Amino acid sequence: LTRAKVSADEFFYRGAGVLSRKEMKHKTPLEVYSECFSTEKLAEAHNYARNEYAEALEAKCNLIVVDNCNSRLSEFQYYVNQASKVNYKVLIVEMCCENADEVKEFHSR
Repeated sequence: LTRAKVSADEFFYRGAGVLSRKEMKHKTPLEVYSECFSTEKLAEAHNYARNEYAEALEAKCNLIVVDNCNSRLSEFQYYVNQASKVNYKVLIVEMCCENADEVKEFHSR
């Protein structure tokens, strides 16, 4: 079973082109993310995720999980369309929350 997780967040966890491996070495993933996250880099982060997704499709991964890349229908539809082109089945899982505390729980990193 081959699998891949695709996430725009991963771009920031990997330093977003801002931090070198040496600079990240003694930081936690959350520290790296916090230091690198910028709304100005969101387009880059989503391009990173799309490239990772294309690689996973090309590698014919059995399971590809797309996480935090689809807050808008247009973003979501991109992934569905790409999967359909190569005959992948798509399963959509939506996290439903009963209240604000649950939203915070799911949103926490």
